[in-house]
Amino acid sequence: IEKIQQLFIESPAICLLAIQEVKNSSGGTTPGIDNISFISLAKKKQEYVKNKIKNSRYFKSSKNFKVKKDLPKVANIDKQVENSLKQNVLIENSKICWSLYKKCNIKNLKKNYRGSTIRRVWIPKQGSSELRPLGIPTLCDRTLQTVVYMGLLPIAEWQADIFSFGFRPKRSAIQPISMI
Repeated sequence: IEKIQQLFIESPAICLLAIQEVKNSSGGTTPGIDNISFISLAKKKQEYVKNKIKNSRYFKSSKNFKVKKDLPKVANIDKQVENSLKQNVLIENSKICWSLYKKCNIKNLKKNYRGSTIRRVWIPKQGSSELRPLGIPTLCDRTLQTVVYMGLLPIAEWQADIFSFGFRPKRSAIQPISMI
């Protein structure tokens, strides 16, 4: 089983799948300490509008550009501009995916891997004014964590108790209640 698991983790297809998982996750556009992150189309549109209205009276206004009703026609996003923005996002994200694929060679990292430092962000606790720390790893670290998770998950699920519902995929707190 260990040899099969090792082949699974070292597989290039699993590395690509892990990169896609990280890209499609909610934290895919959050940069780590290296300031590398996947780019979203919404972010690209905001940058486009900001660049178009720079050095104008609209830029100096205190209102959000989404609220401004009389934006100049230059700042409007039509189908052609949106398609070019989509292509730019796709190209940039593909470059990031390729660089991640090169960095995440498990065979080379197996013996002497050391994770990068984590970016520490303080976010508000829900329902109070206190702050709690949140550690954000780099994209490479997230990808490697996902690869190892994918390799360990089948074995952990196979060995787990069938009546265990905590922190397992496709399980919830409602399922044990429904069993009673």
